[in-house]
Amino acid sequence: IYCLEVGSWQGASATWLLDKVVSARGGLLSCIDTFAGSSEHEALLGSLGSSLEAIFDSNIAKTGYRAMCRKLVGSSQERLRPLPPEAFDFIYIDGAHEAKFVIQDAVLALPLLKPGGYILFDDVPFRFAHNPRQDTARAVEFFAEVFHDELTCIHKEYQMLLQKAL
Repeated sequence: IYCLEVGSWQGASATWLLDKVVSARGGLLSCIDTFAGSSEHEALLGSLGSSLEAIFDSNIAKTGYRAMCRKLVGSSQERLRPLPPEAFDFIYIDGAHEAKFVIQDAVLALPLLKPGGYILFDDVPFRFAHNPRQDTARAVEFFAEVFHDELTCIHKEYQMLLQKAL
């Protein structure tokens, strides 16, 4: 199984995917992150004690599946473009939560998803009190509506899971 994670932060989701999904089936998890944090992390960054990338690397190493994880450092807008089309069975979008970044990630990721594959958006209800136009749900719902003929909604609560048509 080939999985792609957009936004890794400290690697909690990546370690879960490696432990529960990738290692059980063989394959690869590709993780894209700047490891600089985004606007919702500004208050936390100084208190971590280590760099985000060092924490991520340590957490991935602890899984014992480091060889099944490919780290792609940089912005998702840069790192998604050269990836091969229809290469991934599962794409997890959990990067910067502003609507403008979520929609860019979704549009760039969709061609990378195999027919029948799944795309999962995290933190759908994330809100920006001072700028509600950037609420995560706006981008996720717009994306699902625009591509409704190519995607089926499987689940929608805190996360939204969509399946690409065969």
